[in-house]
Amino acid sequence: MEETYEYAIVAVSAFVKKENSVLLVKRGKEPGKNLWAFPGGRVRKGERLVEAVKRELYEETGVEAEPTGIIAVTEVITKTNHHASYHYVILTFAFKEETIHGDPKPGGDVAEAQWVPIQKAIEMPEVVYSVKKILESQKPPLLNVITLE
Repeated sequence: MEETYEYAIVAVSAFVKKENSVLLVKRGKEPGKNLWAFPGGRVRKGERLVEAVKRELYEETGVEAEPTGIIAVTEVITKTNHHASYHYVILTFAFKEETIHGDPKPGGDVAEAQWVPIQKAIEMPEVVYSVKKILESQKPPLLNVITLE
């Protein structure tokens, strides 16, 4: 049974770029099971956004790095029988390449974690649409607003 919420859920994702590759995770659970996306997840009550994105990056990949700022805002609204079943507002943070430590290994609800060449990620059908749009723009720290319904 799919969870439903009365309010939008705040989440964060990590755009971690190393040379010409980006760190992606294959989701092991819904929403988006078996799709590739940036590491990320829900912000806990009382948790600062920067703390949340660093935590999610480490929990899902074992990688540590320092964020530079928000580069995109994505809204994801899933509907069941014409009613919103969930509504995520995802803040995507870019990270400083020189602060990246650790090799990717899957953790939490992630099935796989790996560096993927950016062009390959854009071409992969299993990469979520919002990630592809961010990768195509490649203009951090500009703010993109992407709405998915």
